[in-house]
Amino acid sequence: MNIISSFFDSIYSLGSTTILPICMFIIALIFRVKPSVALKSAIRVGIGIWGLNEMITIACTYIQPLSDGLVANIGLTKTIIDGGVGVEILAAFNFKYASLMIPAGILLNIVLLLLSTFPTS
Repeated sequence: MNIISSFFDSIYSLGSTTILPICMFIIALIFRVKPSVALKSAIRVGIGIWGLNEMITIACTYIQPLSDGLVANIGLTKTIIDGGVGVEILAAFNFKYASLMIPAGILLNIVLLLLSTFPTS
């Protein structure tokens, strides 16, 4: 059991910027996309996730003090920060076993299609 746990911990330590492109590359190969096209697409996904992560970090670093000052000067109360969909994507892929969710979702869809348990009209 420790071997399995250490395997998934090593995958988790790579981070979402690495795991998501690897998953997309493997899925593209399963769907018979040319390896060169799949690699280019996977690299673009990785760059996009990295860029999104950097933008959110910069926004939180520089905008958070400004919003705190604005709230203090106006007298508003602030309970949450809405970062938009970018924060949600990064939070979802920073979940420890998020890299397993894409293959698990595809596998579940295949099993349900094979069992014909989808609703019919």
